[in-house]
Amino acid sequence: MPFADTDRRALFGAALVIAFAFVVVVTMMFLVPVGGIREQVFAIQVGAVAVAWASLRAVSGSDPPAVHLLVFPCIVLADLVAIGSVSRPVSTAYVGFVSLVFVYAGLTQRRGVPALMALVATPVWLYCLSPITRVQAVRLPIALALWLIIGEALAARTSNDRRLTGRLVLEAQTDVLTGLANRRSLEAGLAQLQPGDAVALVDLDNFKNVNDRLGHDAGDQVLAEFGRVLHQVCRDVDVTLRYGGDEFLVLLRGAGRRGSEAFLMRLHDGWHLFSETTYSAGVAVYEGGPPSVTLRRADESLYVAKAQGRDRAVTWAPVADEAPAPRPVRSPDPQAAPGPIDPLR
Repeated sequence: MPFADTDRRALFGAALVIAFAFVVVVTMMFLVPVGGIREQVFAIQVGAVAVAWASLRAVSGSDPPAVHLLVFPCIVLADLVAIGSVSRPVSTAYVGFVSLVFVYAGLTQRRGVPALMALVATPVWLYCLSPITRVQAVRLPIALALWLIIGEALAARTSNDRRLTGRLVLEAQTDVLTGLANRRSLEAGLAQLQPGDAVALVDLDNFKNVNDRLGHDAGDQVLAEFGRVLHQVCRDVDVTLRYGGDEFLVLLRGAGRRGSEAFLMRLHDGWHLFSETTYSAGVAVYEGGPPSVTLRRADESLYVAKAQGRDRAVTWAPVADEAPAPRPVRSPDPQAAPGPIDPLR
């Protein structure tokens, strides 16, 4: 459950309790003109609001299970019982709020939870209306049916909307050609960088020549295959995305310089089994501070790799990182002159 979604639903639950308490306090003067009952009920409402506020602070921002949000409708039900313990006739006026309990459960929970809520709400409803008359006995199954219809229908609709939203978000963050994440996921990934993580930029060498020589369909096939291999050689904790065009970005969690070298060797062994197209890589190890600085260092390292002749990797790492420097992707011919800088870079 996304943090923002949890936070909104928790606020909605606290608002439910506060609205109930407000209605009770405002209308109490019409139900109990004089006597100590009004003061007792007012104290109960203050306590309910305080518990709701404390519950809101407890669940907001911590991404709790959805079932924890049921604390808010349970506060309303407990409040009804507390009012009934002071004055049963007064509590009778507010049993209509039980229906709102099922509205909230339907909007925040999965299917089946509103039915479980009925096991708690029914005794509360009976307690507030006791002693039960024949008319009230007829009202109970009708009310129960309405609660279940409202709660389960809303839960089904809400679950379907969340699945659809999740699928749309996933599609919006996925590159169609390679199946990797796209740049929409970059900001969130960089925000989670920890010291020791590494950012790797990998760029296919002279990819424009592939498109010109073999056609764009063949170029797309190369990109898709490279994305597949890149995903295979990464660990589950790593984040792999298509940065743009023929450039890919990998966030290597906790890799440091040594782990980055191991990643580059896996990529070398995996990719050159399928294609003779070479690639260059620039890697930077995160040492703290703005993540954009590390991304820039990785880009500069990639630029150096291109300038030194392509088909190699260059790594930037903090001085404290004592791992050996990574070797080139391939061992270039020592007699060969450095290639020109890619004009597309």
